[in-house]
Amino acid sequence: IHQSLLRAVTTAKHCDTNTVDWDNACQDARHHLAQLQGMARSSEVAKLDRAATVLAGITTVVTGLFTAFGFGSGDYQRMFRDLFIQSFLFLIFTGAALFLGTFAFVVNAQKSDVNLWVERIAVYVGIGCAGAALVLGSWGLSQGQSAGPTRPGISATINTSGTSQVLDVTSQSAAVPRWEHLKVTIWAKDARGWNVLRDDIVGPGRDGTVNDSIAVPYKSSYIQVVAAASLESGDKSGVPSQPPPACFSEDGTAAPPDFEGSCVLLDAPPSASRTNG
Repeated sequence: IHQSLLRAVTTAKHCDTNTVDWDNACQDARHHLAQLQGMARSSEVAKLDRAATVLAGITTVVTGLFTAFGFGSGDYQRMFRDLFIQSFLFLIFTGAALFLGTFAFVVNAQKSDVNLWVERIAVYVGIGCAGAALVLGSWGLSQGQSAGPTRPGISATINTSGTSQVLDVTSQSAAVPRWEHLKVTIWAKDARGWNVLRDDIVGPGRDGTVNDSIAVPYKSSYIQVVAAASLESGDKSGVPSQPPPACFSEDGTAAPPDFEGSCVLLDAPPSASRTNG
C-alpha cells in the first residue's frame, strides 16, 4: 500500500507536463490512486454501515421500551395531552432516526465519493435525531409522572329518594401520577360530634384520570356535613375522626387557599348542592 501510494504521488507530480512519455505513467498513477481511494473508502464504509445498523437497532429497541413503559404507566397519555409539541417532536426525531439509519445502511457508499458523503450525513444526522428523541422522551415521561393538579374537584348534593334523603358526593381529577391516589372522606356532625360516613381511596387509570362517586344516607339529625378530596401517596391507612381545620375558612363555608385539597361543606337545613375545586 505504501509503495503504491509513493509511486502514485511521485508520478502524479509530473502529470502536468503533457508529454507523450508520461501518458502511461500518469495512467498508472491514476490507477493506483483510484485503488487507494477505494481501499480507504471501503474501510470507512464498513464503519458507517456498522454505525447505521447500531443506530437503527438501538432506536427501535429504545422506542419500543419507551412506548411499552409509557403506555403501561399512563405517562405517555399525560405526555401527549399536556406536552403535545414536545411529544410530536419526539415522534418526528424517532422516525427520522429510524429512516436515516435504514437509508444509510442501503446506500452504496463504495460507488462514489458523493454516496460516501450521503451515508456520512445520514449516519451523523440520524445519531443527532436519536439523541434528541431520547432527551425529549425521557423529559416528557418525567413530566407525565409529575403532572397533575394538587386540588381535585369535588361536589356534594342532597337528593331525595322516596321518603329518605341521600348525600351524593362526586370527585374527579386528571393527569394524576401513577403513584398517587384520590382520597375522599365524608364526615357528618350531629349532637354527639363528628362521625366518619365514608372513606374512599381510588387509584388513577392509565390515562391519568380518577373519578369517585359516593352515595350515603343523609339523616335529619346532621348539623353539618363535610366532604374532602385530596391526592395522596404512600400509606393509605388512617382516617381522621373529624375534618381537617383547613376545611373551614373564616366564614365556615369554604377551604382556604393554602389547603392542598378540596372541601365542600353543607349546613343544616341542607342546601341544594355545593361544589369546590
